[in-house]
Amino acid sequence: MFVRGKKNKSSTISVQIIDKSSGSYRVIKTVGSSSDPDEIAYLRKKAYTIIPTLIGQTSIDFWSDSTADSTRYWYPKEYNSIVSKPLLSRHIIAVPMMENYYKNGNLVSGKVTRYNNLGNPCQIYLLETDKPLFYTNPILDGSVPSGFVKRLDMNYDDNQNLTSIQKSDDNKTSYIWGYDNDKPIAEINNSVTNGYYFNNFENSDGNSTLNDCKTGRKSKTGGFSKRVTPLQNGNYVLTWWSKSGNTWSFNSSSVSVTNGSYLISLSGQVDDVRLHLKSSTMKTYTYDTLVGLTSVSDENNVITYYEYDNSGRLKYIKDQDGNILQYTDYYYRSAN
Repeated sequence: MFVRGKKNKSSTISVQIIDKSSGSYRVIKTVGSSSDPDEIAYLRKKAYTIIPTLIGQTSIDFWSDSTADSTRYWYPKEYNSIVSKPLLSRHIIAVPMMENYYKNGNLVSGKVTRYNNLGNPCQIYLLETDKPLFYTNPILDGSVPSGFVKRLDMNYDDNQNLTSIQKSDDNKTSYIWGYDNDKPIAEINNSVTNGYYFNNFENSDGNSTLNDCKTGRKSKTGGFSKRVTPLQNGNYVLTWWSKSGNTWSFNSSSVSVTNGSYLISLSGQVDDVRLHLKSSTMKTYTYDTLVGLTSVSDENNVITYYEYDNSGRLKYIKDQDGNILQYTDYYYRSAN
């Protein structure tokens, strides 16, 4: 089964899904017709998303320089292995588990994707070759074909939020989620498991009046105490913002963890408490859940603020001292 573009007498192109399993060409579905190149490209992509739900999973690219060039996709229904059964049990059938690109009949690139039980990609393998390969169809037993090397690992929490991603031979990046597990509030680069902690007090820990804070909408008054455990032993950086009178000040302290835990004990009014290994960096975020991002604190705790107008449109970008970095004004064009 493949996708073709059929030229019509009206100078439009009909994007069709074609089946040749019986030996003759048969139109399975006409996705749509258009003379606009962008619309044709959209219809073509749409056709590719329909093919996985049908029988036969080959997509030939009729828009390439040669009709000998093709991309072959394999989907869960074609596998008979443990890696596809969890997907099929949840009726997840439209995610490609393998895709190979052929040029003049030779395999030149390929990707194998492994998914968790809810259809999120968790491992990606790429074909590594210095020359095109003559390649037959792989054995669909769940094993990774020869020549494919794992290049990406991804992990998720119980809410299916991405918690870490790591390229082969590269640093791992981890994420902390907040706002009822809806938005990422911290990004930790060169992270290790149990090697970081963050609290922006936008949750139930925040007890200040609204907008009495360094970032977000809330902070913590009356001090803050938290034993962080488990922690990897090592040298850490503890940072936080504290308020005295009407002034917020940045604080930083070196911390040594030797027994697998650490007690954070801070006095007064505080906000944005970070703890991470010295070998890691952390970037943190706050949001207005109705409009979007409201602040970004970079790896050096330098803050950028985002403010919106009454229609929820971005209006100001400011530095941490309130200086305007960018201003956007909106106008409506008259119908006349």
